[in-house]
Order: sequence, then structure tokens, then C-alpha cells
Amino acid sequence: MVGGTGGSRSDRAEVAGASRVLRFRPMAETMVGVNGVDLCVDTFGEAGAPPILLIAGASESMDGWDPELCRLLADDGRFVIRYDHRDTGRSTSWPPGRPGYSGSDLIADAAGLIDALAGGRAHVAGLSMGGGIAQRMAVEHPERVTPLTLIATSPGPGDDLPPIAERLRAALASPQPDPDWDDPEAVVESIVVGYRPFAGPGCFDQTAVRAAARRMVARTPNRGASAGNHWLLEGGGDARSRLGGVRAPALVVHGSEDPFFPPRHGEALAREIPDADLLLLDGVGHQAPPRSTWPVVVPAILRHTDHRVRFADVLESETRAHDERFRTAARVGPRDRVLDIGCGSGGSTRDAARMAGEGSVLGVDVSATALEEARRLSTAEGLCISRFGSMFFAHKEAAFTNIARALRPDARLVLLVWQSRERNESWGVVRLALGATVSSVDPAGRDAFSLGDQATAERILTSAGFAHVAFEDVHAPVCYGPDAATACEFALGFSDAREALASLDPVERDPARERLRAMLADHETERGVVLDGRTGIITARRR
Repeated sequence: MVGGTGGSRSDRAEVAGASRVLRFRPMAETMVGVNGVDLCVDTFGEAGAPPILLIAGASESMDGWDPELCRLLADDGRFVIRYDHRDTGRSTSWPPGRPGYSGSDLIADAAGLIDALAGGRAHVAGLSMGGGIAQRMAVEHPERVTPLTLIATSPGPGDDLPPIAERLRAALASPQPDPDWDDPEAVVESIVVGYRPFAGPGCFDQTAVRAAARRMVARTPNRGASAGNHWLLEGGGDARSRLGGVRAPALVVHGSEDPFFPPRHGEALAREIPDADLLLLDGVGHQAPPRSTWPVVVPAILRHTDHRVRFADVLESETRAHDERFRTAARVGPRDRVLDIGCGSGGSTRDAARMAGEGSVLGVDVSATALEEARRLSTAEGLCISRFGSMFFAHKEAAFTNIARALRPDARLVLLVWQSRERNESWGVVRLALGATVSSVDPAGRDAFSLGDQATAERILTSAGFAHVAFEDVHAPVCYGPDAATACEFALGFSDAREALASLDPVERDPARERLRAMLADHETERGVVLDGRTGIITARRR
């Protein structure tokens, strides 16, 4: 979703957006066997959605990630995975003071969960120690890490980085005695007291911390091991010298009042990882983002993990020849009132706005809620356009019926859609490289190729209240990016490729990715990675 564009009247557009509506069901906690141990896992969202693996800090179970935060991410189309580290929650544990594993094993656990639950690739978000694990994964397992979010963490030791703040140093100098590990309330109180000096001065929500501590203690039978074993680990390794080679886009989230890793640690991370973004949270300490920061943090993570945002430039240039035919068919006039369905990063909305200088353009990203917003804001629009956005409606006849109601009689509908997979070379490359198979397209489902059949599109639109449906074949090249590496990352972000990769045995995934990169390299030209493409322009009028 994009904001309204400013500037002269001839360049104005309005964009309405709403979060994607999903019916998600948290998976009941389940045990997953990884690296010879059992890890307790909890998920939110649809398994086919882009995955996010949340890695907690030292001595923290999955309960360090608020379930409401997980739901907010899942509501916007992410498959959220949180889990208990070894020696926390319900995962395999060792006797207190004698962990039978190393820091490297915690890194291997996270990589193993990505293989087991995320098809071999995931966005990785790590908090504190979890951020250190995420950095090591980005360095040592780059093929498994797509975007990377590092929260309240550090690139590692260095003389250039500040030490622990004095207020925390004083608290740690007089540690509280161990509680009675058999007394749950005593353990909860110990956790609450222990967390307080780490939080920002105005950001300690005692009620929320106590509730999380109760969940954590209730789920952790070996409380002594949970509290101490992670602090004894060796073998975590140093990733700092290799951060310059990280290819995954990184978002660094850091509190301005972090006493454990003062803000210069976050600044160093953002500086040393190429093209990383830094989000500094005012007043926040060494803690998971407090609820008060979610209106900032959640959109930042969603934007950072949105494939369309990450590859906005590629998407805008991918189908340039097809777009020119689409603009010709749309014939946006200077006084037209235009509704743009599935505006994505806003390219088609801005194009229409430049042509409708005395009219108006409303861009709406695809969701049931967004359609209701479109109906409310755009009654009596005279033209509805959609550039590759209309294929993803879950209930197409109902969606197009709603669109028809938002248009005046005889208003025009112009859609740019993909033709079938078999007619697009990019799908053939993915199929051959990854061994992908797909069942027949369900025109009622959210599928990029679901409106590519002329008869199907005509039936749906006629039933929804449109007439004079026509289908124009467009045969022109598509560009998947400037080079094979970019094109491979771009292709692997689409659901077909994610599903194909997930269907492979873990040992087959790296060779499959290399095959895809090599096959795309065969299509490199001076104009980028160019493949043969077939789209269709559907035109109709509201009855």
C-alpha cells in the first residue's frame, strides 16, 4: 500500500489501504525433531504464506514473543513461527549448570526449523541473543535467510562499542539470589525483578512482563536450567568480520535507552550490514518492542518482509512492454475518476494520476476490507483498472460484483492478467529448476494465473454484472531483474517457487536453487534477465 502522491493537480492520486483479512488458526504447540532434540513450536497464519522465524533471547522461551504481536504479523499474510530454545519451555533440557550443547547448536536448531517448517527459506527476526543467532545464520546459511530483522542486539565485541550502561552495571553487581525453582510464583517474581533494569525507564510494563513470565514458568518444567544454561555456552562464534558480505536486506530495531547494548551497537550493525535500515525506538531499553511501539514496529517489519516492496523496482520494470499495451487499452482521460484495484507499490495508480489531471484516481490494494473501503470512497467511478491485482481474489464473482457496485452504469473495466503458466517462460524455468508441479488452476482461488483463460474470465465477469467482455492477447518479453542473482531472489519469493522448494527434500534444495540461478543466468542480456511472457488485457463494461 502506498500513500497519496502530492504535487501538481495533474500528478495527484489517492490510495486507500487496509490490512489483508485472513482466517488464521494458531497451530497447537507441537514438538519438532531437529538436530537430535525436540523443540516445541507454535505457529500463526497460513502455512503457504511468507514465513517469519522468531528467535528469542537467552533464557527465553517462545513466550518472549507476545502472541498478539504474532497475530498482527499473521493477519497481514505472514506465516509466523516461534519456538522454545533448548533448555526453555517444553523443548529438550539438560541439568542446570551442565548444558550438553554449544552456541553453534542453537544456530543449527534455527536452520533446522527453517528446513522443517518453512521450506528452506524464511525471514529471520532475532531478539538479543536471538539477533546474534540470526546474524550467524545470515553469514553461514545465507540461502536460508531472506530479509533479516535484528532487535536489541549487537554485531559483537569491539573496542569501538560502548560497554553496559552504568545503571545496569550497578544492578548486575548485586544480583538477586536464585528463587525456589519449585515455587512458580517465586520464579515469576524473580523474572519480573530481573527484567526491570533492562527496560527503558518509561517502558517497563509490569503487568505485561508478569503475564509473559507466568506463561513462561507454567510451560517450563526445568526452570533452573532455563535460567542459567544459556549463559554458559561456548561456540557462538564471531560474525562481525563477515557482516559486509550479508546479502539479506536487514532491518535493525534498537532502543534509544538500551543499557545492555547502548544505541551505538545498533548503529554499528546498520552500518556494517550493506544497505541495512535502522529503526530507533525512543525510550525503549533492552527488551522486546513494547506494545506502545507496535504501531511503528509492526508496519516496519511487514514492509521489510513484503516481496512487492523489496522488489518494487523489478516489478515496475518487469512487464514494461505489457504495461504500454495496458495503458493504451485503459485510455485514461483527463476528467476520468479511476479506481485501481491491487495497486501494489502504486505504479499503475501514479500512471493513471498523471493522465487524469482534472479527475481523480483511487488505488486500493487487494483485500476484502480494501474492497469495502473502495465502495465507500469511490461510488460512481467511471473506470476501474487493475494491473496484475485482480487474479488474487479468493471469491472472484463476489469481488467483481462489489466492484461493479462501485462503478456507474456503462463504466469501463480494464484488467491486465497473466495467461496460463504453460505460456510463460518464467514458470517453465522454475518448473525445470525446482522440479515444480502444480495442480490445475482453480479460478475461484488466489492464483496469479486464475484469470488467464478467456472463457473463465468472461463467465466470472458476466455473472458479476459486466457486459461486452473482450480478451486481447499480449506477447512480449518480461524482465526479472538486472542480473541472475537478483532474478533468482525475485523468483523464489513467489508462492509457486516457495511451494516447489518446500516440496523438496532439504538436501535437494541448495542444488535446486543453484540450478534456478544458472538457468536464469542463461537469459542474462544487456537489458537484464529477459524471458518470454504472455499476458491478456480484459476489457468489459458495467451493465
